[in-house]
Amino acid sequence: MLKFATMILTLQRTAKFGVCMIPTGNLTKMKSLLSLLLACLALHGAAQIPSSNFEVWVSSPQSGLLPQGWVSDNTAEVQTVIQDLDAYEGNYSMMVLALPTGIGEYGYAATTFPIDYIPAVLTFYAKTAVVNASVQVDISFYNENTLFETFYWFGTESNSEWTQISIPLIQNEPVLTHATIQVIAQVGDFAVGSAQISVDAMALIHTLGTANTRTEAGAMFPNPTAGEVNFSAKLKAVSAKVYNSSGKLIKTVQLKANASSFSLSGLPKGEYIVRFEGAEGKYLHSGKVVLVD
Repeated sequence: MLKFATMILTLQRTAKFGVCMIPTGNLTKMKSLLSLLLACLALHGAAQIPSSNFEVWVSSPQSGLLPQGWVSDNTAEVQTVIQDLDAYEGNYSMMVLALPTGIGEYGYAATTFPIDYIPAVLTFYAKTAVVNASVQVDISFYNENTLFETFYWFGTESNSEWTQISIPLIQNEPVLTHATIQVIAQVGDFAVGSAQISVDAMALIHTLGTANTRTEAGAMFPNPTAGEVNFSAKLKAVSAKVYNSSGKLIKTVQLKANASSFSLSGLPKGEYIVRFEGAEGKYLHSGKVVLVD
């Protein structure tokens, strides 16, 4: 799918500058192919953009103008998030501005959405205008109120052209309930400067195959199981925390040194996520196991 997107982007750019060399007899076929690819990309992206209504805007006296599903510090007097009509994709994109907030200048937009794993990449297109300031896009993964990890992109230079940005995400297997994405523009407390960032075509990219790739040491077997769960002693786990499919902790098993098994007996059948921890609660690995009768 990324190859298709790259192909379309290349064609768009070459056509814009008048160097797209396509034989006339193949134009109809090429248009049909592009229409099909664009339709596929639209369906593919709709399921991956953190807010499925990323470019659907709403307006109210309380919030100012915001993309649906996002929040910011917008008020009737101060609107740090506005439309950028020069969009890469769709009719408009989101522009975040750093405006005075008492000390320094700041602006943000944020969206929160449910997710139970870490994808491969957060990708988007951005334009920036930065003077003695910075812009940032970050994604944070949570289990209820506990922050698991944050990944971010940080920029301090201006770029007036739409540029694709990719934030690689480490795909270990934590127990997750939701994630939050923030788009930030900020000027330091005592600096004189300005910052704005436009963001468009934001998407979470998944790897081919399953989303959760287990390491050999963390693999649990048999799976499904009637109660007994085995894993490699090489993991050197001190405890195993068992969560239900809603992310609620329901059982903690203290493991002996060099342990390679534990039991789920007594729990109702269903899917569970097991988080292995080492000394002092250090995260080691997590994965899904199915308990059957």
